[in-house]
Amino acid sequence: MLEYILGILGFAVAMLTSWLATHKVRSVALKYGWSDLPEKRRIHDTPIPRIGGIGIASGFLAGITFFAIVKSFAHDLEFYLVLPEYQLILGACIMLATGIYDDLHGLKARQKLFFQLIAASVIVFSGYHFNFANYIEFAFGLKVSWIDYPITIIWILAIINALNLIDGLDGLAGGVSVIVITAMTLAAALNGYGADIVFIASLIGALFGFLAFNRHPASIFMGDSGSLFLGFLLATFMLPIEENAKLQFSLLVPALALGLPILDTILSIVRRARRGQGIFTADRDHIHHRMMRVSKTYARAVNWLYAISFVFGLGAIIIATVSRWQSLLAALLIIACFTVFVIFKLGYFRKTEH
Repeated sequence: MLEYILGILGFAVAMLTSWLATHKVRSVALKYGWSDLPEKRRIHDTPIPRIGGIGIASGFLAGITFFAIVKSFAHDLEFYLVLPEYQLILGACIMLATGIYDDLHGLKARQKLFFQLIAASVIVFSGYHFNFANYIEFAFGLKVSWIDYPITIIWILAIINALNLIDGLDGLAGGVSVIVITAMTLAAALNGYGADIVFIASLIGALFGFLAFNRHPASIFMGDSGSLFLGFLLATFMLPIEENAKLQFSLLVPALALGLPILDTILSIVRRARRGQGIFTADRDHIHHRMMRVSKTYARAVNWLYAISFVFGLGAIIIATVSRWQSLLAALLIIACFTVFVIFKLGYFRKTEH
């Protein structure tokens, strides 16, 4: 019972710190003009501060600090209060610093990719990675232990950029992140892995504090400082349990939990390839843009996208609990049909694009 009380307190510390930090950051950004200005590709029509990621990171780190202090005095709670490894915090801070610089001064896509690669390498070469090599060796007798490293790095880079792409409506990236982390937590807990109270309470608390300012109409955006920081944390959340995890946890569960941003990224790559454009070319044809046109109202569009993310999260939880191959394939087929339905309803199968 005590660990749950501490979890609530840690959540409150993270949320309050995030709220206060976001409020302060918004004031400073307005004073110095660190804002997103209205333009053709933007949905908002007034300047909005864009470095809200500092508020999220402040809340998250405050929550971690709270738990670290409690743990130093209550040694009997060490089993419940597992602090994130310093490599995770270091990688997340590299992403935060990269995002802040990009929000204030601008970085080219290749420059951001370079720092993302550094952050990913920090966590991967510290021993946290997927373990596909074990399954390949078991199935085919091939020893390819090296393959885990590039797969994990590509995964981290992909998720960081996927979350960055979906950050296009007020409250969307933050709300989806709450759904994703909740789904992955439940999937892990239902398979015997204890809930990571420290990480979950700190991150969700920080997101709630930020969303108080980011729900429509937003008075501050998370910017790249927020999306890169969050993307890194979500991409690496399940890596520490990989060593002894069953096959579903090797990409499948986290990929489904992150289904919405991943789907948006895949559609963006395909769309731009068909047009002969670079994959980093900006446009107004993302899933959230399409949902805005279909839903007509801002709130309805965001709520529908939350619902889609919730279904993907539920699919991840179901996939994590099945043990028979027949059940796994049936669940994947249902999720695939749902994905096709979403793509169809948003008009991506039409020959003429908006």
